[in-house]
Amino acid sequence: MGLANPRAGVRGRWSDAAVPSMTGSPPVVFPPGRYGRRRTPHRRRRWVTGLVAGLVVLAGLGISLRLYVQYGRPAFSPRVVSVTPDGEDAVLVIFEVAKRGTGPAVCRLRALTYDVEEIAAVDVAVPAGRRVTVAHRLVTTERPYTVQVSSCHAPR
Repeated sequence: MGLANPRAGVRGRWSDAAVPSMTGSPPVVFPPGRYGRRRTPHRRRRWVTGLVAGLVVLAGLGISLRLYVQYGRPAFSPRVVSVTPDGEDAVLVIFEVAKRGTGPAVCRLRALTYDVEEIAAVDVAVPAGRRVTVAHRLVTTERPYTVQVSSCHAPR
């Protein structure tokens, strides 16, 4: 009346539970209790994963829409076309302003040195129209390194 497996039920010995190998070598046998219990694979709920992914996509779309409304289409879009020296203490600046509306605007021109010090600043009136090109002579205290249109807004 012997047992079919003399090691069955003996604690501390190798178990007969074998893990099949994918390489064709003999199966690996783990000692019982050493690596935790083997869990049977349970069915995954794909609808939960899909629902969470859908909510993440909707949240991302909502955030991007809000940021586009807040920052996406500025009312004024200025662009410096050219800067030409006009003597030692002035530059001729030609800039273009694209507007959503057709009303007038006021744009701030700044002349900066190489060290980014402001050497001149002036508010320039921009006439009505959707896309307007303006030329302005900007008087400076020294020769500027760059000129920029820092901001535009509707007249107050």
